[in-house]
Amino acid sequence: MNKLLFLTVVLLFGLSAKAQVTFKATAEKVVEVGEMFRLTFSVNAQATGFRAPKINDFRTIAGPSSSTSQSYSIVNGKASQSIETAYTYTLLAEKEGKFSIPAALITVDGKTYTSNELQIEVVKTGGSATNSSGTNGKNPAPAEISSEDLFLNVSFNKSEVYQGEPIVATVKIYAKNAELRDLGALSPAYTGFWRHDLPTPSRITLEREKLNGKIFQSGLLRQDLLIPQSSGKLTIPPMEIEAIYQYKVGQQRDFFGRIVDMYDSKQTTVKSSTKTITVKPLPPNKPADFSGLVGTNFAISAELTNENIKTDEGTTLKITVSGNGNIKLYDMPTLSFADGLDAYPPEGKDNTTVTSAGTSGKKTFSYFILARKPGTYTLPAVTISYFDPQSASYKTITTKEFKLNVEKGANYSESAASVVTPNSAQSEVKDLDTDIRYLKTDVSLNKKDTYFAGSALFYSLFPLLFGAFIIPVFIYRNRIKRNADVVATKNRLAAKISQQRLRKAGEYLKLNQKTEFYKEILTALWGYVSDKLTIQASELSKQTISEHFDNEELSSRIVQILETCEYAQYAPVSADEQPDSVFEKAKTIILDTEKYFSEKAKS
Repeated sequence: MNKLLFLTVVLLFGLSAKAQVTFKATAEKVVEVGEMFRLTFSVNAQATGFRAPKINDFRTIAGPSSSTSQSYSIVNGKASQSIETAYTYTLLAEKEGKFSIPAALITVDGKTYTSNELQIEVVKTGGSATNSSGTNGKNPAPAEISSEDLFLNVSFNKSEVYQGEPIVATVKIYAKNAELRDLGALSPAYTGFWRHDLPTPSRITLEREKLNGKIFQSGLLRQDLLIPQSSGKLTIPPMEIEAIYQYKVGQQRDFFGRIVDMYDSKQTTVKSSTKTITVKPLPPNKPADFSGLVGTNFAISAELTNENIKTDEGTTLKITVSGNGNIKLYDMPTLSFADGLDAYPPEGKDNTTVTSAGTSGKKTFSYFILARKPGTYTLPAVTISYFDPQSASYKTITTKEFKLNVEKGANYSESAASVVTPNSAQSEVKDLDTDIRYLKTDVSLNKKDTYFAGSALFYSLFPLLFGAFIIPVFIYRNRIKRNADVVATKNRLAAKISQQRLRKAGEYLKLNQKTEFYKEILTALWGYVSDKLTIQASELSKQTISEHFDNEELSSRIVQILETCEYAQYAPVSADEQPDSVFEKAKTIILDTEKYFSEKAKS
């Protein structure tokens, strides 16, 4: 009895909370002349006083008929009630054109709500498209469907863009007189573009759409954000997908003696046509500090966490770049700091989002600065340039400069301050003071025959001691000079860094995380090629690889692996290109490339 009372109270209180009222109109967007269709006004509440709109452009065959459905549920002790009231018309399209259906009015608890208006296009009769539930009783699907009735279409939100300017590619499937039952995997190929897949519904929903004067059932398969990496006429090759459709084969009587239709299924390959995108090169008058950014509304700001420090203390300089465009590809800016300051490689933070409108957000780079000598230092303003496609011009943005005051710390010493930190990110490394300290000579020694000093063995060890001291000095100075050459350092360490990334890819492979595995392989190969060929990441593409490599066999192998990995991120690879095989090929191509450059340097 107590449980029943408790549930009753919970139900009453739960149902007293009302959801927000929505009143909407729905109908087909495109119909044919002579076709009947439904117009429905639905509200998620118990309603009264429905006031229908005046429908002049369509003949009303039936309606409005009203229906109400209710459901109750209790989840985690919370009761909820769902009510939907619908008013349905059956309309007939009699003339061609684009027509509007005005909004309707309805009253819920004494308050009046207005529905949305609808735009419906009526086209000439040219055969009807099936919907997701059948053939509507017209023109049952034949066993063989032509490429004009079942095909893929790739469309772009822009037909002409600048190099580096984002573009959205949309892939849809179109069906006419065919009832689709199943679709395979789609593997798009966008050679010459950086690609990021956009979120799309996991379940494909077919809806009516007019294309080339005909009505089709269309379904969105995928959307991708593309950034062209080179200029010219870039070709998108045809895409393919396996589809299974249903077609009518005859009729027979069922168990109750009624005549029912019989259907069979057939598999076919659905293709798209070749597409071409015109990519305009960036204007030649690039500023010296052009960073490769292309987009709009870019801004840059800087923040110094502490402007007053002591020696052997640190402060952090944060550089934030924000805007809309290819900011996802933007790399950290190169900064130079005065002698007496050591700056370590920056830490990057990516807060960008990718949508159908493009890539927007911000990237933050944090430089930790360590002071070795006291004084007042000027941290100069950071300036970068970007290209704005809207104005077709280069624009420059800059930060403010900072004054850094450094006082002597408790443990400050000039000798310690003269040592250059190996991890410093200086663009130039200079010898501070002297490398070899003077020898102290004002030391009095007592000569005794038993002392080791002054013996023949003592003097014979001098050359060894001198070599043990001077050789590390030369090695250290040579290392500083080598690290100062950033290009040479990247070239020299390219293989080592790529091997580290490949080891990480191997870990993903063991865990069967294939998406992360292929992504890490791509990062390793792109990074290796960028460092080895001394090409900025913003200018790197498969085309530039072929242009900069003087070994056609190596370049084609690299491009082939890159394409395999790109395809595999979105669809399974073939049996002869399993992840293990891709992993071994990636390691082999790096080793072969290193061997080639080594032999080339010797010759």
